[in-house]
Amino acid sequence: MSVLLALAAATGFGLSDFTAGVLSRRVSVFLVTLIGQSASLLLTWAVTPLAGGSITGVALAWGCVAGVASVGGGMFLYRGLARGRMSVVGPVSAVVTAAGSAVAGVTLGDRPGVVAILGMIAACAAVGLVSATDALGPALAPGEVRRSLVNAVAAGCGFILFFVALHQAGSGAGLWPVALAQSAGLILVVCSVLAVAASGRVRITDLRRVFPHAILVGLLGGGATLAYFFAVHLGLLSVTAVIASLYPAATVVPAMLLLHERLRAVQTAGLALAAVSLVLLSV
Repeated sequence: MSVLLALAAATGFGLSDFTAGVLSRRVSVFLVTLIGQSASLLLTWAVTPLAGGSITGVALAWGCVAGVASVGGGMFLYRGLARGRMSVVGPVSAVVTAAGSAVAGVTLGDRPGVVAILGMIAACAAVGLVSATDALGPALAPGEVRRSLVNAVAAGCGFILFFVALHQAGSGAGLWPVALAQSAGLILVVCSVLAVAASGRVRITDLRRVFPHAILVGLLGGGATLAYFFAVHLGLLSVTAVIASLYPAATVVPAMLLLHERLRAVQTAGLALAAVSLVLLSV
């Protein structure tokens, strides 16, 4: 069950990113994120009282850390994609997330079997291959390499902390840590939107252009977060977080089917390797 929930989380995260990417071609990604985070927060708070649980300060603290880490990681990712080389930022951030989550799980006490370890290695490789969406192009200048790597690693570390924080929050507090994580994330997003709007780079009135559709971004992302939270408390952190890190595959597939983008050979190999990793991790 934990594997299925983690796979559902990966699918939700990937489809949410795909939808946000499409909408961000029309308006600023900050506005799309604002609507999405708001919808995700409403979804989470709607189901949180139904899940019960005993609220503790430790669980809520970890929830707050998860929210800040998630939004912070996303901001570094978007910054890297905008200012660096996508062929570096995408794969590096995804592999850092997958590999770092596996290491964090083992460090915190997970003891996966040999087959699961092989599955994690295959998944990390698959994430890197699937994320390689940009041709290498001309040689990178040293400054561009450094800038791309810094943002990619920072984004990956943010996502690792997000996965680990929700695990450390425990299941005894129900969904309250997730609700606080979404709330903390929304506060950061609102502050970012206001700062960007004050600089004149974003018009708040553009919100109405994507409002109905951007809600889907939040519902998918919020649902994915809930699925991951249940998954990580039913299985090993090192396994569920690595499976959730396969979300780039769920972004590439709809891009191919709906936007008619062509897969590179390396991406096709990555999707095949992702399927193999899922089989190994499910054993």
